[in-house]
Amino acid sequence: MIKFKSGQTLKEKIAADREAKYQAYVTQLEAKEQAAAESMSNGTNPNAHLQAGIYAMLNATLAPTIAAEALDAANWKDIPGFEKYQIRADGTVRRKAYRVIYRDPPWFFEPRKRHMGRRTLTIHGVNGHRAVAIKANGKVKRIYVDAMVKKLFPEAE
Repeated sequence: MIKFKSGQTLKEKIAADREAKYQAYVTQLEAKEQAAAESMSNGTNPNAHLQAGIYAMLNATLAPTIAAEALDAANWKDIPGFEKYQIRADGTVRRKAYRVIYRDPPWFFEPRKRHMGRRTLTIHGVNGHRAVAIKANGKVKRIYVDAMVKKLFPEAE
């Protein structure tokens, strides 16, 4: 059995070193939390310059996309009876944006992926007419695209 000058055994020495490292870590975290709380109470944010730069970059990057989506949203109309689907005057059918969450095993703390999904549906030819298959209430229904466009966009003729 190894003993140090302080009279501790090797196991006791390792445990004491771990405890000292843990206490130093906790002290460091508490100091960071206290500094953050003080800066927030003073009305100053130590990372404000970083956040401003990030927001400016995101706004510059996303502004054209947001503007295009706003213009595009005016061209789509909801399909009556199918609240999750929309149609455009040119006959394009899409599912509305919805939140997609991929489930993970229960030992993970958060779901793996989250994103807003939007899907354009495939148009099939049925007896010389364009049609899409739409799922509603667990059943797949066929919607004739040209008839729906005439019904929802009478000015497009």
